[in-house]
Amino acid sequence: MQDIIERYEDHESASALGAAYGVSTRTILRVLSRHDVPRRGNRLVLPLSNDEIALRYTEGREQIQVIAEDLGVSRHTVAKRLDEKGVRRTVGHRGLELSDAAMAARRSAGESARSIAADLGISHTTVLKRTRALLRGTTPTNVAPDPAGGCT
Repeated sequence: MQDIIERYEDHESASALGAAYGVSTRTILRVLSRHDVPRRGNRLVLPLSNDEIALRYTEGREQIQVIAEDLGVSRHTVAKRLDEKGVRRTVGHRGLELSDAAMAARRSAGESARSIAADLGISHTTVLKRTRALLRGTTPTNVAPDPAGGCT
């Protein structure tokens, strides 16, 4: 029993432990419960803390995809951890710090999303997604408010 608990606390999954001991995942979870071992849930444990990921992104200027490949996870996982830390992510592959409000102002002035996108080296879909809510007068649900106004 102690070996199961130690391996689980060393971040081995309940399903991997079940396979190793020839029992179901449910059996492993019952053993852990009986010994008052707290469940981790389904959240993936990464070898770096969210703070370390944020540092690599902000100070190391590493791209999300590069960090994700290094950690063996999807870019969405890294992006979620950055969002949790409140890190402002840049636009497009050039790492531009252009606010949504600035893109929305260009669209309001009559410039097309495709033209803005070509100028910034990003997709027109990114321009549309990041400016649509501002042009409607609402805040997008998946974008954090920018303290300087606009959205990030």
